[in-house]
Amino acid sequence: MSLNDIQSISNQLGFHSTIQNILRIVDKIASTNSAVLIIGESGTGKEIVARAIHNNSPRRDKPFMVINCAGIAAAQIENELFGYEKGIISGESSSEAGIIEMANNGTVFLEDISELNKIAQSKLFRVIQDKQICRTGGKTYITVDVRIISASNKELEPLIKQGDFRDDLYYRLNVINIKLPPLRDRSSDVAMLTDFFVGKYSESSGTAVNCVSHIALQMLQSYGWPGNVRQLESVIERAVLMSSNSCIEPVDLPSEITYAHPSDSEEETKFVLPANGINFEKFEKEIIVQAMARVDWVIGKAAPLLGMTYKTLQYRLDKFKIDRPMS
Repeated sequence: MSLNDIQSISNQLGFHSTIQNILRIVDKIASTNSAVLIIGESGTGKEIVARAIHNNSPRRDKPFMVINCAGIAAAQIENELFGYEKGIISGESSSEAGIIEMANNGTVFLEDISELNKIAQSKLFRVIQDKQICRTGGKTYITVDVRIISASNKELEPLIKQGDFRDDLYYRLNVINIKLPPLRDRSSDVAMLTDFFVGKYSESSGTAVNCVSHIALQMLQSYGWPGNVRQLESVIERAVLMSSNSCIEPVDLPSEITYAHPSDSEEETKFVLPANGINFEKFEKEIIVQAMARVDWVIGKAAPLLGMTYKTLQYRLDKFKIDRPMS
């Protein structure tokens, strides 16, 4: 892959050593015809990796066809994949090529391969093994040349043991195995991905947002990201659109992030009371003033920084008679 390709994919997935190692694997196997199985949680970027393999292969100018095996009814998945012939058996009034046939000489990306039913699994095995398909209701075999890249958000071995996935198909799909790590295991990537998405959505929306405040970034980095990179991208897109100034603040982030509890691996910072004690009200007042000054005296932005609601902070501002200094 070119440096530009590596940079582009890293901007979308991250720069962690595990991601860079995956890109080296992609570079090494892209020119082959071997099947690839990509394992990773939802939102980790499985399709991005699949497209990178296709775009850096000799098939790059041929079709790249995507089909979600979980998004199509079991009764229809065979027709979608392998096509159908007009006739009594197929129940169709016309003939139609399937995804695999339309992708001839190109690449087929099968998302959620774990959801494929057993009959379709058997036919897919024949496509890989014999490079032939037979449309539903058809009697003749059609030769096809496609590269199969499949993906799953769950491991397939347990499904094989349960009898829900064919072991012979698994071995044919799993020639090259790529495992994408969840974002929570590489929190160092959050800052770089955030910068990329801020630039992307600032440009597309025509806004002037160009940074993320320190505390907002801390919140983003400490969050667990169950939806991984896809969720982070959506959060930043929303924050760019919601922000009222050039820098994203905690108030621009969804509440599940700003009020998220620290992860089990993190130690909470503990305040140590000085030996001679403190003037608590003075201490509290100074913290509130600092928080207000940091966000240009916008109560709605200062409240999340202090772990308060808007009304609670307003009450304390009135209590301590805190006003914005005259410029």
